[in-house]
Amino acid sequence: SLYGTIAFGQMFKFKKAPTLKLVYMATASYGQVYRVSFLGTAVIGGVMYDVKVGKRIDIKLMNLMVYAPYVSYYNDVLLKSPYVMLPSIGTNIGITKKFKFNINAGGAWDLKTAALNYTVTCGTRILVGQ
Repeated sequence: SLYGTIAFGQMFKFKKAPTLKLVYMATASYGQVYRVSFLGTAVIGGVMYDVKVGKRIDIKLMNLMVYAPYVSYYNDVLLKSPYVMLPSIGTNIGITKKFKFNINAGGAWDLKTAALNYTVTCGTRILVGQ
């Protein structure tokens, strides 16, 4: 599978609530998924909220609403609705000043069929430089 995506968007902070952010984006994708042509468009909007727990733990709560009016591959196979909600929780645990362990949990909720696919991922982040 090989496909590319181009995206344009922005994230806004609120002066009175700096841990709350508004996100919006538009995307277009084209390529091949399992040797089947793939073409898709989407408009995405949502919010992100940052929580700091102690000195070493950062939590990011995010909920995005996706409107995908045209997706040639996934509408036929996986999604029955152009409306998908993407809730997620990301946690960074600071091991040192430059190294963090990351755990993310999130999903994709097809609003028409109330089907929820979810994922849990783990990784690391390292600051290079400075």
